[in-house]
Amino acid sequence: MFETGFDGNVSYKMGPWIGLEQDPGGREPRGGWRWLTGEAMTYNNWLPNHPNEHKQGDDFAMFYAHLDGNRDTADLKASTWDDMGPQNSSHGYIIEFR
Repeated sequence: MFETGFDGNVSYKMGPWIGLEQDPGGREPRGGWRWLTGEAMTYNNWLPNHPNEHKQGDDFAMFYAHLDGNRDTADLKASTWDDMGPQNSSHGYIIEFR
């Protein structure tokens, strides 16, 4: 499930949480990121210049992409990640089965 919108500066598409979070003591903005499964973080796909701790508490990773201005996001692929807080959510999440 992906949510689209316009925040006054960019048109965005945000998707589900991906099971990646920042430890409470992690050095902002890039330190202490870990998978909820306990697996080592050997791959990342952050947007350029992210994670960035835009707002305090942006400690959860989710799929996200944006375009400058008020644009149509129908063909925008949200395959990169952004750090967001609990107030930002598409109300979706990824489940991993083993």
